[in-house]
Amino acid sequence: MKEIKKCPFCSYTSFIKYGKYNKIQRYKCKNPSCSKTFSDSTNSIWYNSKKSTTHWYKYCELMFSGKTIRECASNLNISIDTSFKWRHKILNKLPICNSKIYLDSYIGFKHIHFFESFKGKRNLSKIINYRKKIFVSICVNEKKSSFSQIVSKQLLNQTSSYLLLKNKLNFNSQVIGFLDRYAIAIAKNLNRDLMKMQKCTKSKENKLREISNSFHINLKKWIALFRGVATKYLNSYLDWFIHIFENTFSNKVLVSNLINAIFCS
Repeated sequence: MKEIKKCPFCSYTSFIKYGKYNKIQRYKCKNPSCSKTFSDSTNSIWYNSKKSTTHWYKYCELMFSGKTIRECASNLNISIDTSFKWRHKILNKLPICNSKIYLDSYIGFKHIHFFESFKGKRNLSKIINYRKKIFVSICVNEKKSSFSQIVSKQLLNQTSSYLLLKNKLNFNSQVIGFLDRYAIAIAKNLNRDLMKMQKCTKSKENKLREISNSFHINLKKWIALFRGVATKYLNSYLDWFIHIFENTFSNKVLVSNLINAIFCS
């Protein structure tokens, strides 16, 4: 459980213990204008949930193995509506976890694109002809650690792509650009500020190309299973796919970091 440092409602740092409910310690804010009670689970994803944390953990395991909303609901004996809400609560926490992802070693880098999606919007026929290209960066290293995020709309913004990747690299890295001349140019610029590593061998480069292509192909297939994803949610789904691609739940360290980010933030 997370350490309580302030009131989750008003951010006041003075509070007192205020009894227990179902063996969970509760606190009361000492701010006279607030005076609300809370616990360490207040505002967590399972706050006010009638299901146990074991249910939530199992849901995460199913979700990150690629199970659908319906399959998760069936496995845990919850409604499809509850399954949908749980998925989106977890998706909202993923940026916190993925913000701590940093890539090292030799990294394959490329751009792909999706067409803008207005899934869920009304009067779709009026805007369907104005769909822009949504450019997405893909970065994968030899260990299959990965990162992917929207770069820009309509035209590929090289500066945005450069800065996005720069903030995700450890110093002991070397970037190899694939597929388009922009990725190759950005990779060269990034490598100037990184540690001078031994030049990537042809066999290593081919392996990286293979892993990058695998990420690309499987991402496209996976997105297709949802019959498209609204562009406003695309980054959340990219955050989700990273853990499916890396098979996070097979690695104790990775799954521990993921669960802490989801349940303790």
